[in-house]
Amino acid sequence: MNFIRREIERLRTLLNNVSKKVILPGFKGYSLFYVGSFFFKGIQEGAISIRARSVAFNMFIAIFPALIFLFSLIPFIPVENFQYELFGVLAEVMPDSAYSLMHETISDTLLNQRSSILSIGFLLMLFFSSNGVLAFIEAFNSSYHEIETRNWLSRRVISVVLVVILSFLLLIAISLIVMGNNFIVNFMGDHPFYEQYEGTIFLIVGILKWFTVVLLYFLATSFLYFLAPSKKSRFRFITPGAIFATVLQIVTSLGFAYYVNNFAQYNKLYVSIGTVIVVMLLFYITALALILGFELNVSILTSNKNIYIKRRKK
Repeated sequence: MNFIRREIERLRTLLNNVSKKVILPGFKGYSLFYVGSFFFKGIQEGAISIRARSVAFNMFIAIFPALIFLFSLIPFIPVENFQYELFGVLAEVMPDSAYSLMHETISDTLLNQRSSILSIGFLLMLFFSSNGVLAFIEAFNSSYHEIETRNWLSRRVISVVLVVILSFLLLIAISLIVMGNNFIVNFMGDHPFYEQYEGTIFLIVGILKWFTVVLLYFLATSFLYFLAPSKKSRFRFITPGAIFATVLQIVTSLGFAYYVNNFAQYNKLYVSIGTVIVVMLLFYITALALILGFELNVSILTSNKNIYIKRRKK
């Protein structure tokens, strides 16, 4: 046991010494060790898990009116077979039981243009989705330890603006996923080299498609970090926290999806509500990644502020 403890302590000392020499881009010249000390202190004292659960609940409430609006808007998009291609995507990403249960409702919403549903869904989306953004505002303000000074109307306007931006980016992402294969068939199918390099073409276009989707997620995160907090951002639009949150979201989402598809037994244990539990856990992971990314930005600012105070005391 003593040998193991000595080796662990030796490894810890080595990692500390290395991290003190590593300075990552965007860290304003501070070492990984210095920023990391503030970051882990913020995680320990910032009630990260409680804030993530609060945001996840608001995201869960907001997702349904948002989907009503987006699904009602899709029939108005002048793209041939857009709705049917979307059904194929939904069948791939949704559990079979959930897809079968929702298929009839989604079919009616997607394939019938109802202006009344569109208007009602639009109003509900703005109200409930903006509540979800307000939860992020409160979570980010807790990282800054700031009291909200903006009035109710200002916060609501900012939330609505963010909802519009995020919805627009989400619609672009869905369109890219649905239209990716159609682009290959319509624009490249007649070329003589298409059959010979069909597999390679699909691979390249698929990589570019998902790279674009990841980029859109990064932009959505950057908008959220830039506009949501009450304290004026001292960062530029592109931040280390947004990059960290994007990478963390991708890794955790893929890991969670693999776990659910191969090991989890939610549907067998909880029957129909198993899908709801999976969705809630996915929202929790998303909220946790976004809050941790913002916490990293705050840690860099705290490092800068701490150095400034030490220099003033001298």
